[in-house]
Amino acid sequence: GGASIAVGDPSYKVYNSCGSPAMTNNTWINQVLPGSPKPEIWVYQPGQYQSPVSLTFVNGKLQSID
Repeated sequence: GGASIAVGDPSYKVYNSCGSPAMTNNTWINQVLPGSPKPEIWVYQPGQYQSPVSLTFVNGKLQSID
């Protein structure tokens, strides 16, 4: 919705800018790193005919926007 977010932003800023995600996933991980925190993935569906956007957080910081 016109929100400006960037990699490195804390999760609360993304939440305040984008609102509640359509879905969260705390179990997905593409590579197991011993002792590393699991990523948390928030999925937003911007519109009915738009592709979902996945935001990946690690330790409460935005790591990637896909």
